[in-house]
Amino acid sequence: MAVDLKFRNGKLNLFAMLRSHDFGRKAYGNYIGLGRLLGTLCDQTGYEMGELVCYSISAHIRVRELKLVTAILSEYDNCRSVSARKAARESTLKTYSRA
Repeated sequence: MAVDLKFRNGKLNLFAMLRSHDFGRKAYGNYIGLGRLLGTLCDQTGYEMGELVCYSISAHIRVRELKLVTAILSEYDNCRSVSARKAARESTLKTYSRA
């Protein structure tokens, strides 16, 4: 994994490159962690938070996790009328409760 921080247009941006990315079990947690890292850096430096961009060289989902990932994506499609914050919180709770 490589992380690059760039200060552009008055905002701090974080770019991450992941060699092998497990979308069935790890990607969502990785995104949350990287977002928290960016938030902490912004809090401590006073910079405004910019974008978080991730590049996955090899993204994969294991067959045994395909149903869970499909359910999460379906749930996301069904909750577009719900606020993004509420949808993320509900999806996180359901994801962790199934682990």
